Amino acid sequence: MPILADLCRADLLLYCAATQPNTAVVVAEAKPHSVLPLYPETLQGHQVGRKTHPAVFHVLSPRRLAPGAGGVVVRSELVVQELVPVRSPDGRTIAVLSIETNTHELKRLQRKNPVFRKALLRLRQMVLHGSLYGCGNLTPMGEHDGPFVVDGQGCIRYISGIAENLYRKLGYTENLIGKSLADLNTHEEVVFRAMAECQCLEEEVSEQGQVWIKKAIPLLDEESSWLPGRGSGRQSCSGAIVVIHDITEQRQKEQALKIKSTLIKEIHHRVKNNLQTIAALLRMQARRSKSAEVRQSLQEGVSRILSIAVVHEFL
Repeated sequence: MPILADLCRADLLLYCAATQPNTAVVVAEAKPHSVLPLYPETLQGHQVGRKTHPAVFHVLSPRRLAPGAGGVVVRSELVVQELVPVRSPDGRTIAVLSIETNTHELKRLQRKNPVFRKALLRLRQMVLHGSLYGCGNLTPMGEHDGPFVVDGQGCIRYISGIAENLYRKLGYTENLIGKSLADLNTHEEVVFRAMAECQCLEEEVSEQGQVWIKKAIPLLDEESSWLPGRGSGRQSCSGAIVVIHDITEQRQKEQALKIKSTLIKEIHHRVKNNLQTIAALLRMQARRSKSAEVRQSLQEGVSRILSIAVVHEFL
């Protein structure tokens, strides 16, 4: 649910029938990281009634097999609900997945390329049937992450503007639609490995001074078994959704911080050594001095220097 919420830019709520009649309860939720979530507070455990959420109960009905739609008002804003039944292996409707999107994000999604929308629909089917493996190891998506879609042979069929700009930084200024990842001089092994293993993978790669985190989400083809579990049928992929997260600036800041921290430690070490050296020189001078008054003054100087050293070490 979390990775689907990030890609759909929508809040996901999973409803199940409660023990009380005409009541449903939110048993799970996923908030998007790519946009501001609709519900800042947690809704897990929240109960709803048939009067306030009739569309949920309509889809939750045992006789209902098709998805439904509804709408709610959240903080004076209309939110569109797409309600999808979750069925058990024997065909019973056991839950309802509510994909809730504000009207602005819904219009943006409707304007997206049909290839991307079809990939999201396939991903949603995999989530509903429990066929998305390894997604728990993926880090959340960000607002500035760039997704693109490849087919089973690794050819790019859709690429977002953000992902295209990232590849332009590497010198790929031409249109990448139809290009094969194998022909690019970049690290794309994680994509092919994810499709071969039919599970989500994530890897940090370095590309010509740019540091990226690549997430590869395989898309099972229509002939693969939709039943949960790897042993339930033949698993093959018709493509993958790849998401690129640019962490170049973050890694540069971390490197600069490490260098700065090392320099500060070295400076502190040098100051401490210099103070100890001054104290040692004053002691030597005091031992060689024949005047008691001079020796006392030098000893006082040693004490002052050592006091400064203690304060410096403490700070």
